[in-house]
Amino acid sequence: MVKLFVVLAFLSTVAYGQEGGKFITFNTSEHDFGTLEEFSPPLSYTFRFLNASDSAVELAAPVLSCSCLTAHLSPRRVEPGQTGEVEVVFSPSGAAFRTYRTVDIYSKSGEHLQTLTVSAYVEPSDSGISDRYPVILSDAVRASRTDVPFGYVYWGESAMQTVRIANTSDKPVFLRARVSGPSSSTLKVSCPGSLAPGTEDMISLEYRMPALPRDYSSAADTVRLEIAGEASRQDIVTSYILMGRLPASAPGGSPSMRTYPSEAELSKALLSGKYSGSVELSNDGPGRLEIFAVKGDAETNLRSGTIVEPGDSFKVKARSDKPSFRLELFTNDPVRPYKELIFKY
Repeated sequence: MVKLFVVLAFLSTVAYGQEGGKFITFNTSEHDFGTLEEFSPPLSYTFRFLNASDSAVELAAPVLSCSCLTAHLSPRRVEPGQTGEVEVVFSPSGAAFRTYRTVDIYSKSGEHLQTLTVSAYVEPSDSGISDRYPVILSDAVRASRTDVPFGYVYWGESAMQTVRIANTSDKPVFLRARVSGPSSSTLKVSCPGSLAPGTEDMISLEYRMPALPRDYSSAADTVRLEIAGEASRQDIVTSYILMGRLPASAPGGSPSMRTYPSEAELSKALLSGKYSGSVELSNDGPGRLEIFAVKGDAETNLRSGTIVEPGDSFKVKARSDKPSFRLELFTNDPVRPYKELIFKY
């Protein structure tokens, strides 16, 4: 009679996990720690369970959703009618606002038995918010960053980045984003229309590059934010390098491009007034170095299609009316396919 009462008590409070007819029931699957300060000491809650079947169940180590959790499960082997505990310890450090964390319970055979959830509303400290959201966009909204380099983006492919934002005020704010720049038609921005007081969200930025034309370029675009009807104090600036994917391996080995000096010194011609300089481009790898494209507004002897054989070098000469300029090289070097040559007077 006592055993039956215990079983009914557990079954009346929570759903159960089942493994091949073996039932593990928990007294509850959720616990809310309430409102906490970000640097409050860790708190614990103990979930209790019962083996409501007629055979033993072997339990695996709990699977945690966050390093801010620890969980102690005992016993690992649960006999029929036996009870056990899962003590979950949650540290709010680094969390902000409404927070959910989970602990998944599995049998040793890999069957998922139960998800335990702990939650809290964590009031971030001023230093915590400043660390996570160092960029001030307005009196109410802060951002994790505004400089968003995508690195290499390839023809016919997509690349995504995000910017985290937080409303640190006690009033809701409305947001709108607008893109400008040379690649504005290929940059898709997903921005929340509003942000409730004390909440976090994200702005998603995705480049969707067409497969054609197969152009080599580097560019930057600007995402201008409007917050509560006013322009944000800073814009989000994205940048990328566009080219085709290189093959995983090259016959005979890969090239290895080297340039010297890292910044070329220019000299000025007395008659023409033009500035000129040179950079030594060498191939230290076993494969042929191919120059796919050369971009820049300076005159140069380096052309698309130039081949630098293994062990050879090429003297890149450049001339311009400007006292400082750059050349962009797109190559088949798998380690550094893009190289910027800097020239300064």
